[in-house]
Amino acid sequence: MKKIFTLICCILFQHFLFAQTEVISGVSNAIMLEADGNDLYITQTDPTHKITKIDVTAASPSLIDVSNPLYIGYALLLNGQDMLVVNSGFSRISKLDLTGTLPVSPSDVVLGLTDPYDMVLNGNDLYVSEWSNGRISKANLTDNPPTASIVIDIDGQFGSDYIRALELKGNDLYLGLQNRIAKIDITSANPTLVDVVTHSENWIPDLLFVGNDLYFPLVSQGKISKINITESNPTIVDVVTGLTTNPRGMARIGTDLYFVDGTSIKKIALTSLSVEEVDSNATIKLYPNPSNDHILLSNLNKMYT
Repeated sequence: MKKIFTLICCILFQHFLFAQTEVISGVSNAIMLEADGNDLYITQTDPTHKITKIDVTAASPSLIDVSNPLYIGYALLLNGQDMLVVNSGFSRISKLDLTGTLPVSPSDVVLGLTDPYDMVLNGNDLYVSEWSNGRISKANLTDNPPTASIVIDIDGQFGSDYIRALELKGNDLYLGLQNRIAKIDITSANPTLVDVVTHSENWIPDLLFVGNDLYFPLVSQGKISKINITESNPTIVDVVTGLTTNPRGMARIGTDLYFVDGTSIKKIALTSLSVEEVDSNATIKLYPNPSNDHILLSNLNKMYT
């Protein structure tokens, strides 16, 4: 019986994907997200140019100003009691002291970057994507001052291969590139790109791991998809479709995946289904297909314990 129930869940999942819930609307030009407990931090560009946050446990969340105005803020990254911010308009990484009285003004951390967009932290090393010149740089945050050095530069090697999104899994740094997702080994003295999967987008705004599943928005297609990196040839699987405008940043709180969809922050519940082996010779019918309200399953006549 367990196998039958699990199979039904999988069929429903494939047909209806994940149900999305709007958390808050009216968030102008939201770009990226970062979670800290029940607080969800948001970067907003024109016209506000600031960092805000909401309490996701509130029945009707409202925006709280966290920072004074920035100039083109992109990625956020929590580091202890500090929130690191890509302050792209000033070509630097800044930080906000979250213990201070809100809103707080940013202070400089890493200077001299070119169009920084995303960042990840490995120990004390901060890796930053510089999207317009196609390179990854890193800086040790314990240095005074932290100075960026180039990890890999792919500018001009693969056409307009802008690097935007970054995500770290073990020693592998995953990169969101034009028409593909690739990775490098950060322990290598001379890292080289290894392709992971190809896609049809000009750019990937964010990457997020949940276990071995790597989630990413497909902007022009209005959806969020994922791959399983344990597969030798990963297949792109749609998670959320039919988004209205430009899905962007993502963050996970508990079992919920939050994401930017235009001027709204939405969420879906992430559910892991374990599928045991089902008799491949069985003929299982699902009808009517498609259906607006109900479905029927036939030939599930074998019972299991």
